[in-house]
Formats: sequence, structure tokens, C-alpha cells
Amino acid sequence: MALTYLCLVLIQFCYAIPLVVSQVALEQIPFLLFTEISFIAAFVFLLPLAMMKEKVKWTKIGKKNYGKLFVKGLLINVLLNVFLLLGISHTSATATGIINSSAPAVILILSFFFLRERIKSLSFLAIILAVAGVAIQSFISLGDSPNSSLLGDLFVFLAVLTQAFFLIFSKKFAADVPPITTATIVMLVGAILFLPLGIMDGYKFDWVSVSTSNWVIDIIYGVAGNAVPILLYFFVIKKVPATMIGIFGGLLPIIITVTAVLALGEPFTVTLIVSLCCVVLSVLLGVLAETNSNKSDAILHENYKDTKISS
Repeated sequence: MALTYLCLVLIQFCYAIPLVVSQVALEQIPFLLFTEISFIAAFVFLLPLAMMKEKVKWTKIGKKNYGKLFVKGLLINVLLNVFLLLGISHTSATATGIINSSAPAVILILSFFFLRERIKSLSFLAIILAVAGVAIQSFISLGDSPNSSLLGDLFVFLAVLTQAFFLIFSKKFAADVPPITTATIVMLVGAILFLPLGIMDGYKFDWVSVSTSNWVIDIIYGVAGNAVPILLYFFVIKKVPATMIGIFGGLLPIIITVTAVLALGEPFTVTLIVSLCCVVLSVLLGVLAETNSNKSDAILHENYKDTKISS
């Protein structure tokens, strides 16, 4: 279980750091072209791993599994990246991080309705705190940060919803395909669906004007920001409840904020500090709720065993 938790932490690092650094490359590369190249890089990275490690014959995967993988690719690659890259183009990295802090709350709510996972009182309080953090950053701090906008915040929140639906769909409709092959096909779906948009952005684009370092950033984003986290997701998604994945998602805004401050020199405002405090407390309450739930389940299991033995 410790390895699973480590993977959940690594997922947040893989999403956060490339997300912040990508803003530099997006100053020269149109975001649709940027995304298409990142999908191709992710697919090229994963394909040899899938072929050597799992050796799955793609012709025998089946139409039903391909349908599930198509939906996953549409959600996590196409819709998520469009909303997220549009969002960070209209708002600051720190605002992006705080809005992403609503992900645990959104996942908790959706998991209750679609997966029938229980919401404890502490989890409900965590939801309130997460939403408070989002509201403070999205509305109160608009006047403090000229890089923030309601339009950008809306796009980022739509990305949060898309990621939450991807997680719920992956838990409820798991494909009978090994994780590396699953991640590879999901990346291929993204590359195929995004190809017309990438061509549209790349047509008559001055490719020579882009510095080599920004092309490298694009490739790194594809591998570290797309391939690696999605691969880790498919490794852990069957081992932990959706609520736990959502709780660890609360680490994302903290990592994004620290990276943005260190790499981009964004200010650490009072509003941001208050928002982050709400997020940190929300995450702690969520972890505590999950721990108490596991202890209660263990006690009920032991009582059931004792009753069965006595009878």
C-alpha cells in the first residue's frame, strides 16, 4: 500500500511541474499544436514499453474494451487538455493550482452518486474547505492578480470536472487490458483525435521561430506530464477508492504554487496563503476521514469473524 501512495504522490508531481513549465513554451507554440506533439511524444515513449513488457496483441483486445479506452482517451487527453491549456492561457499558474484544489471535493461528490462510496462528516467538511479555497482564489484575488480572469478560472474548473469524470468512469468501467497497454492506447486516441486541431494550428506556422528549448519542453510535457501520470493512474486505480485518489489530488495545488513561485516568480499574496491553508486543512481532514473509515471497516470485520466463530 505504501508503494500505491507513493505513486499517487508522484502523479501530482508529474502533473504540476510540467504544467507550470509549459507556460514558457506556450508563449511560442500554439496550444493545439503543443498538445498534439505532446501526445505523439507520450505514445512513442509508451509503445516500446507496452510491446516489451506486456506483449498484448491489439487485434485481440475486443471492441468493448476499445470503446472504454476511447472514452478514457477522449476525457483525459482531449477534453482535459483543451480546458486546461485554455485555462492556463487566461489565468495564472497559482490560480490554476488553487482551482485544481476542488478536485478532491468534486471526486468525493461524484463517487458518492456514481460509485456509492460513503461520505463521512469529516469528508463533507473537507469539501466545504476545498470549495472555500477555490472561491477565495477565483473571486477575491481577481483584483490582486492581473493575470487572472473568470474565463480562465472557468476553463480550469471544467478541466477538474473532466478529470473527475475520467476517474469515475475508469473505476466503474475498467477495461480488461494491462496498464501500460491501456496508457499507450489512451495516448494514441489523444494523438488521433487531436491531429486535425494540431494540423490547423501548425498550418502556415513559423516552426523555425520556436527555440530548441521550447520544443524540448513540449516533448518533456508529453512524457512527464501525460505518459507517466496516466500510466501510474492505471497502476493504482484498482487498488484504492476514488475518494483516496481525490484526497491525494489536493497535493496538486501546493506543488503547482511552490513551482510557480520558484520558477516563474509569481507573488505569494495574502489571498493565496489563506486559500492554501483551506486546501491543506481540507486534505488533512480527508485523509483523517479515510483513515477512520478503514479502522471502522476493520473493526466490523473482526466482530463479524468473532460472531461467526462463536456461533
